[in-house]
Amino acid sequence: MVLLLALGVERSTIMEDYLLTNCVNAAKSEQYYQMLLASGKTEAEAEMVRDVFLAKEEYLNAAFSAMDAQYENVDTFLRDGLHIPQNLIEHFKSSVL
Repeated sequence: MVLLLALGVERSTIMEDYLLTNCVNAAKSEQYYQMLLASGKTEAEAEMVRDVFLAKEEYLNAAFSAMDAQYENVDTFLRDGLHIPQNLIEHFKSSVL
């Protein structure tokens, strides 16, 4: 998320990218879920482990909300929140874009 924000990618695109994690991890998370149930764990315990492997829209929205509550914009978040020097951000952008 942070790298995409630094590159100026729109939040909706970041969300789409983030949720693609589920395409890759869905089978693995379901496998762990079933193994835990088979080993006698409760459904709630199995769900907690399964969810570790999955991306949820509310998780990323919470991160965006926390960032918005504390910082004026993405640049301020990167500079003041993460203490990334502006010249490093510019170098990153020019290297990637």
